[in-house]
Amino acid sequence: MILQILNDCGVDSAGDENSLEKTCAGVLEIDLAHNQLTDWNEISKILQHAPSASFLNLSFNSLEAPLSLIDESMEFPFLPRLSTLILIGTKVSWSSIWFLLRKANTLAEIHLSLNNFSTIDTSYLKSFPEDTPQQVQCGSLSSDSGHGSSNEEEDGVHFHHLKRLMFDGNPVTSWDEVAKLGMIFPSLRHLGLAGCPIPAVTKEGCQYLENLESISLSNSLLQDLSQIAPLCYLHSLTELRIQGVPALNEFTAHERRQVLVAMLPRVRRINGGAPISIQEREDAERAFIRRFASTLHPPPRYVELKGIHGELAPLIDVQLKPMTKAKVRVYYDKIVLERSLSVYHTTNDLKIILEPLLGISCTKMRLFYTNPELEGVFGREEMRFPQKQLYSYNIQDGDEIHVDLKTSLQNLPINKENQ
Repeated sequence: MILQILNDCGVDSAGDENSLEKTCAGVLEIDLAHNQLTDWNEISKILQHAPSASFLNLSFNSLEAPLSLIDESMEFPFLPRLSTLILIGTKVSWSSIWFLLRKANTLAEIHLSLNNFSTIDTSYLKSFPEDTPQQVQCGSLSSDSGHGSSNEEEDGVHFHHLKRLMFDGNPVTSWDEVAKLGMIFPSLRHLGLAGCPIPAVTKEGCQYLENLESISLSNSLLQDLSQIAPLCYLHSLTELRIQGVPALNEFTAHERRQVLVAMLPRVRRINGGAPISIQEREDAERAFIRRFASTLHPPPRYVELKGIHGELAPLIDVQLKPMTKAKVRVYYDKIVLERSLSVYHTTNDLKIILEPLLGISCTKMRLFYTNPELEGVFGREEMRFPQKQLYSYNIQDGDEIHVDLKTSLQNLPINKENQ
């Protein structure tokens, strides 16, 4: 494979004919991204000497001038082998895009990200010159259903060869505009819409994307699950990327996956994760039923899943985390205290805590632990070891700690302790 990589080299023209002939002969991939090309005539010269090119990257060159205004003395070449065209951040016009697609009749993948497209302008497709390739078929782009710019039927074309379209980072805000892409590219298999501020997916628009197998909607403005749910009408969709959308912010990562798995029965992979198994889908659908069983207006998918799995009782909330505190009662003479103690405190820690509360020096205390329900069987256990932690006594809420003075000091006044 012969590559010609001139990325970020300050290229602003094609150069002389002799150099082009030597440089481009037999080249299959051309990378001219991040240069200073602004004239389609110069690009035309390069391509005329690279008839075998299958990959062309012109990203981040300023190419806003319409390609249709190319020098009449120079014929833009057909690109019969070009399969991938990258035009990211070029400010390219729609008229230029349609022109290039007409010339590249085997193009399977095109990148149009970051070109500030808010609409898909199909006006240039109303009529095509006579040299339209056979693979570009004339058809109709009807706007009667609200997917066009007027109520009149527009003559247009369908580019059946295009399979992948990257449209990320464009300010398109309507799913109707996305539907236009489906009409123009009826064989589309992948569509990238990450970073496009689309607020909702519509059932009507999905009918024009019937062959779509994967889509990226990450960092869009989908606000709630009802605006994601119509994706189920993309009957060929098996892979979805959807991260950073407001509709899923309230869920944990695990819950987000569960909700999407339950809502979209045909999708097999989400956000590049593991393939969805039959068991995972069933678990997700059951969790979906339980999640929305008590909501006033559950999603339509809830009714469908309830018809499959029936009514499901809520799961018991089992706390598997180890207990870190225990609420116990402390008894000394006529004093009764109730305290929440860390189970990681030692016996010595407990004495230090009780010293100011009971007015007894910790060196003169004897502590006894008891479970009131089992005291008649096991009696009280003296807490003899200063560094033994409370959890080792299996201390639980409601247990008791009894405090006694050491035998030789029981009859001595507490305030004479240090005399």
